[in-house]
Amino acid sequence: MKETEFTILFKTMRANSNLTLRALGEDLGLSASYLNDLEKGNRKPNERVVEALVTFYNLSLNQQRILYDSVANSADSLPFDVIRFLKENPEELLKIINTMQQNDLKR
Repeated sequence: MKETEFTILFKTMRANSNLTLRALGEDLGLSASYLNDLEKGNRKPNERVVEALVTFYNLSLNQQRILYDSVANSADSLPFDVIRFLKENPEELLKIINTMQQNDLKR
């Protein structure tokens, strides 16, 4: 078992809702064994699963950020919502790249 920020958060969310893995799986349209793997850290959630959790638990914007960040930190990657934002707003990505290049030149 690989405990991560996401596994801790996911276990807490499920425990607070008093749902079994089977019941949560039925509500999310996912298998209990898949959710068990997520909870134990044997699998990483994809964006569809995270979106399903956001919707099911009706997470506030702040709670969504915490969830997305927990997934990203656990996978050592950018959060899904940041990736989506950059894909939808490529000009923002270019601004970031330009700023990084300018900072490199100043060193």
